[in-house]
Amino acid sequence: MAWKQIKVRTLGRNKSRSGSVSRRMLFTWFMLAGFILYLSPQSVTKKFQLTFSHIFNVPLNIGGSIPILGAQQQLKEIELENHLANLEKTVIQQRQEFQKLYGLYNNYVGQNVEFILGEVIPATADRTQNELTIECRGSKGLATGQFVVAHNSIIGRITETLPQLGKAKVRLFTNPSSQIAVEIAGLNKVIMQGRGDNTAKILNVPKKNKIEVGQNVFAIREEFLPAPMIIGKVTQCKTDDRNPLLWDITVKPAWNLDQLDDVAIIIVHPPK
Repeated sequence: MAWKQIKVRTLGRNKSRSGSVSRRMLFTWFMLAGFILYLSPQSVTKKFQLTFSHIFNVPLNIGGSIPILGAQQQLKEIELENHLANLEKTVIQQRQEFQKLYGLYNNYVGQNVEFILGEVIPATADRTQNELTIECRGSKGLATGQFVVAHNSIIGRITETLPQLGKAKVRLFTNPSSQIAVEIAGLNKVIMQGRGDNTAKILNVPKKNKIEVGQNVFAIREEFLPAPMIIGKVTQCKTDDRNPLLWDITVKPAWNLDQLDDVAIIIVHPPK
């Protein structure tokens, strides 16, 4: 029995020695191979490098291209999302412009009328001067004297065109130097002049005419206006201090200067 135990222990030691010798031999071979490569001519090592590159080129390229392809795909998705956002914004803007133009054209069915849309430059909206500047989305056909519309009401006339800048200057009808022919309570072609305080007054209306607060005032048809359009409302009607036979009529715009944003210029073409 003791002899068997001694034999088993001896076999275990032999196996352990065999394993350690194998590891030492493997290490020695690697060292020897590296030393041989180190001492080998450059032509031989170059061929070895090329062989290694050909063998492992495919898996290395596949591994390296995965993150690159992923980044390119992500970039394309971002560009597509941005493009769709731009298109959506353009469609919304065009729909809004169509609705504005559609409403304006409905007022002038059968007329030779064209509209140019524009935007008010906020910094130019001056209450003291009752003037403003607009950016036009087209300059063909613009001329001084043309009416400018906002909120489906007349706000003033163009006094200067700046086609090279795509802009135009507008004098509001509340400007003291502005005079517009209007209609009120059956009276046609009476003159309304600006007061300079964001209101206007209607001149020379006899007291025999019944004028009431809240009545609408319309700009009448003329060369630059193919059909009457509202311009304001009467806010005050009293006896004129200078002439007791006349009314002193105050008109407030049918629009708010602080809310002016989008506008349209009415262009009337001569009949063909």
